[in-house]
Amino acid sequence: MHNALQIDDIIYAILRYVKSSKTDLVNVAMTCSKFSDTALNMLWCEQSSLAPLIMCLPQDTWEVAQDLTINFSREPVLVEWERVRINASRIRRLICTSSSYSYALPKPSGPVLRQLFALFPPGLLFPKLFALRFAAVSHLPEFQSDFLLLRQFLSPELESLTFDVPLSVPTYEVEQLLGALPAEASGLRHLSITTNNGRSACRFIVPKLPKLNRLAIDAIDVGLTRQNITNIQYSRCLQNLALQLHGSSDTENQLSGDMPLELSTLKQLYLFSTPLQDCISFLLQVSTPQLSGIQITYLTAATPAELTAFVESLCTSCQTFASLETISMLDRSRKEWWKPDSYGRLHSRIFRPLLQFRRLSTVSFVGMGKCCLDDAFIEDAAVAWPYLRVLKFTSMTHDSDSEVTFTAMLSLASRCKLLRTLELTFDATHFPRLPYSPDGNRELWTTQPALRELHIGHSKVSAASRFPRFLAVMFPGLAVLTRDPTELDDGVAWRELRTSWTQLMIYRKMFPDMENTWRESLLQPQP
Repeated sequence: MHNALQIDDIIYAILRYVKSSKTDLVNVAMTCSKFSDTALNMLWCEQSSLAPLIMCLPQDTWEVAQDLTINFSREPVLVEWERVRINASRIRRLICTSSSYSYALPKPSGPVLRQLFALFPPGLLFPKLFALRFAAVSHLPEFQSDFLLLRQFLSPELESLTFDVPLSVPTYEVEQLLGALPAEASGLRHLSITTNNGRSACRFIVPKLPKLNRLAIDAIDVGLTRQNITNIQYSRCLQNLALQLHGSSDTENQLSGDMPLELSTLKQLYLFSTPLQDCISFLLQVSTPQLSGIQITYLTAATPAELTAFVESLCTSCQTFASLETISMLDRSRKEWWKPDSYGRLHSRIFRPLLQFRRLSTVSFVGMGKCCLDDAFIEDAAVAWPYLRVLKFTSMTHDSDSEVTFTAMLSLASRCKLLRTLELTFDATHFPRLPYSPDGNRELWTTQPALRELHIGHSKVSAASRFPRFLAVMFPGLAVLTRDPTELDDGVAWRELRTSWTQLMIYRKMFPDMENTWRESLLQPQP
């Protein structure tokens, strides 16, 4: 055997090419003794269930019942558990995701798991474990609510922990588990706490975890926001924070004069709440000087005053305007879109403070009430956001009061050279007002090949605007053109316009010189 194969790093580099195939790893492990240990480590490194471990026992010791649970057909003797112990020591990630979980796969029964953990406590059985999703241990409710068992998995080597808080688990057990984390899982970097649907807000305090990089908590009580933020501050490396806020926001607390608590390293912030006010309350209590992305989702329709307050709180929280790159807001209120009078008018002045953030690449406001933007805001956005890649302002109502013209839309899309996705409602019922060159002649905007998706919302479009031809000339890379369904009487006209654009894009690819002819036709005086 070549001396190079005496080096573990070289063996690992070779086996990376068969890592994606479990069958190939098994074959390699059975073919060459030198490769066997590394191949088996790679094979067992990540598991989504304990069933493969139980199946390492002799086949006459277990059987799969009709309900796909694994039961003992006879009692395994102690020596027969040795293979289970060895392979368990190779597991580094015990996790299950929606893609890896399957109801069609066998799962160990309760008695089988109890005997396994009675013989081998989890801390000894999985000495190399650094990522755990507790749901992967068992699908049975009796195990998912056993926080004493979960605590046995804790170790200083554990870096990632995800667990659910079932309805049957009292708050004091959650508090005891969280209280043990700083001492028993001191190396924790990722912590995710989820809750069953229907559970009320969890009234517990986040532990102080200095090495924490990512924290996600469902159904956290907004009444304990400040206490939790105080402890989160101890995570000096925290970059990702995701909170689902429940309860009632304490407006008096946010106005009490307390200084905002600084999350100095935070890069990404995800907030989910029923009313937008809860998110505003949170932002008023923190300063995030390094924040690069914020994503907000709320369930109760926000008023123009609340959206104004959100924008102001974001500007106050960020402090500096050089780091923020992504703003994403989603209204999931499911209001009655056919009653436009129930929506507040969202004028450009609400969003104007965002123009201070000069590094924005994504600006997304989806499902808002009734966006009433104007040309001045769109023109200023094109100047303020030169790195823009995604711009979305979408309304729920079909009765749009947008004052944005086709002219402003074309100007924005052509000047933002990195823009790939645009969702905007505008008026394209008239021929756009063309810009003028320095010598006083009319000219078209510069071609922008980066634009790939254009969603025109509830825009009004007519043939007089030469809409299909402008798109074919200015945006040669455009691949997706859609709009929201509106009144049925213009459905046929829209389909004709879209078909015309599709045909022009085909002609452009087949006859590239046609573009010059189309340009000249657009520069001619229009009737």
